[in-house]
Amino acid sequence: MELLGKEVRTGPPSARHRDRNSYKFVPDKSASDRGSSTSTSSSTPKTTNTTSTNEISISAPLELLYSESAAFKVKIGNECLVAQVELDKVLHINEPKWLILHLEPDVSRQNPKHTNTSTTHASTQEEEEEEDQDTHPPTLRLRLCMTGPFRPEISAIMSMSTSWFGAMDHVTAGSSSAINSFTSVLRVPKKIPFGKMLVVPAVSLVAATVVLLPILLGILAIGLPFFLPIIVGVIALAAGVGVVGTGVYLSSSKGRDSASQILGPIVQVLTATSAGQQMLYETGPRPSPVALAEIGLPKNMIGQLVVSL
Repeated sequence: MELLGKEVRTGPPSARHRDRNSYKFVPDKSASDRGSSTSTSSSTPKTTNTTSTNEISISAPLELLYSESAAFKVKIGNECLVAQVELDKVLHINEPKWLILHLEPDVSRQNPKHTNTSTTHASTQEEEEEEDQDTHPPTLRLRLCMTGPFRPEISAIMSMSTSWFGAMDHVTAGSSSAINSFTSVLRVPKKIPFGKMLVVPAVSLVAATVVLLPILLGILAIGLPFFLPIIVGVIALAAGVGVVGTGVYLSSSKGRDSASQILGPIVQVLTATSAGQQMLYETGPRPSPVALAEIGLPKNMIGQLVVSL
């Protein structure tokens, strides 16, 4: 793998498929020794080979890695096959992904003297190409993952949210046990016919409400200028209690599960876009408000017309 002018490599194939059409590569121990002697500066890429697992890596600042293109080369005898991957178009940060890359001959390693060939050699190559058309092109299957830190403001919000949710889980766990014990003490026998006892006062209350409703509406219409500040205060108080109650519910475990069903697809769409990746992670300059607005805007003509109106 070549990236940012650095190269890390595995050793020769350690295993071969029983159909003899694929190989498994493991890290090269000698390459690991060479990689461990590179500079450890935060602005200088570092190469790392892990011999215990089938893994090679290059460490560098995320803003340098994000917009780069990685080259994967496979050497089979004297032949060198290569595949190019643009990291920002293929990978999402901190999300591993399996890729199958089509390998092509490395043109940069070909000898220019071989360009002038005879007619006999050219015809032989054409016959070989016709035979190769029946076979599948070589591919490379690998698992890539680009990791990096969140932006400071995103990291601060996530840490505060984790602390808040942890505190709310602790409070709700204690309050639920207290409520359960209180209701067990006040448990009423099931033999008392509460339904029949509540019918008599309910009927009288409904009748009184129907009779007094016109009188109450008349008083409200006459004294509306006097009652308006009280009504506004009651509505504001009810709205504040509703907002606080909704926030407390969404902070609980059940509330988070309900909110994740709605916010989950929105977060997935945000993290799958280039502007969302730039907003969340240290990939360089922050995205513009226009780029963020384009994420939620509709793509079809009718939707754009509705939004513009």
